[in-house]
Amino acid sequence: MSRDNRVVKHFDLAKGDISFDLEFDSDFILLVCDSGNGKSFLAECLSDWSDVENPRVIVYNYKDINSREYIIEMVNKGKGFMFVFDNADILLNEEMIDAIAGNNDNQFLVIGRHSEDLWLSKKNYKRLRFYNNTFTFFPVFDQDGNYISEDKMNAMEVSQ
Repeated sequence: MSRDNRVVKHFDLAKGDISFDLEFDSDFILLVCDSGNGKSFLAECLSDWSDVENPRVIVYNYKDINSREYIIEMVNKGKGFMFVFDNADILLNEEMIDAIAGNNDNQFLVIGRHSEDLWLSKKNYKRLRFYNNTFTFFPVFDQDGNYISEDKMNAMEVSQ
């Protein structure tokens, strides 16, 4: 039996001239891409949105590094939340990774390059694609598990 703990299935938000149109097709997404591609901007927008629209979305970043024990407690005790970890490569330590990887009660968006020990399939890896002033999720790997290069992704943008 497959589980579906998605608190957010679709995130559609306009911020000035830029918009997000993100489909959360899994209850665990690891968002990886280079610096300057909008990852922290997304986390900031999700944080602002959650304050008003969905208090079950909780956003943490590297500034919360001294609150790791509290975050682990929230992840372990929480049910039906979406936890967003921006700058995960700085924020997450081994205990936090264990808490996240073993959690079946919540949704997670892990933003950064810290992926070891998260027990993810390649379908969980996404990157942000910015095209026509809109951010969308784009898979890092194709259906056969092959890496999709930035050049190939950009060529796919032009053909769509």
